[in-house]
Amino acid sequence: MTVREVDKLTRKLEGRVYRETGVIMAGVGLYSYDTGNDEAARIRNDVRERVLKYDWALQFHGFSLDIEDKEMAFDVVMSFDIRPDEGLRILYGEMRRVYPDYRIAISPDVDVSVTD
Repeated sequence: MTVREVDKLTRKLEGRVYRETGVIMAGVGLYSYDTGNDEAARIRNDVRERVLKYDWALQFHGFSLDIEDKEMAFDVVMSFDIRPDEGLRILYGEMRRVYPDYRIAISPDVDVSVTD
């Protein structure tokens, strides 16, 4: 099984566990990165640019794209300057406008880094 296949399976498992139990799984730390597909790289770069244009979007990672099945997933670290539900509303709105044929899953993270 490739890393990409494991990543896809993990995301499906996380969704199923949440739907069936209400438990959010956050302990699996494996992300694929498709370096062999120019279209996937173009879409990843476009999505990254769109996400990070917002000051409250501090980091973009975990991008997963299945062009054939029209599925996209990624994580966004958000600052405390915005409520996660509001940030998700904005990002889902933009991504659905630009990629209307895709099923999109965005996982919000919060910035828990400590600074002096």
